[in-house]
Amino acid sequence: MDIVINILGILKYIGIGITALIAFFVALSLIGGILSLLLDVVVFIIIAPFYILFHPIMFVTKPKTCFKNILIKTPGIGENMEYAELRKNPKPIKITKLDLIVEKECEDLYYMERYGVPKYSESDYL
Repeated sequence: MDIVINILGILKYIGIGITALIAFFVALSLIGGILSLLLDVVVFIIIAPFYILFHPIMFVTKPKTCFKNILIKTPGIGENMEYAELRKNPKPIKITKLDLIVEKECEDLYYMERYGVPKYSESDYL
């Protein structure tokens, strides 16, 4: 019975250690989040006057867009906003005939560099 009590005493300290580690990591993540938010606020305070100084008409006519542009320049909030904008408004890439010709020429140059003979003839480009 004495051995069981000793084992339970050891397990108690192991449990306290694991709980302390979990609490430490939670506190670390909270402090990291607070510091990230603080950095965003500092960057906003530094950038905002200069942005408003160089874009006064936008500040008067479109204040929401102006503040959004300032927030996009902050390191934490800005990245999230930028990715959200990209997800909302995807711009399709328009492929022209010139793009296809350039792609064929690049492929031909690579093939010629590697094997010594062109892959396409001149009539294939048009």
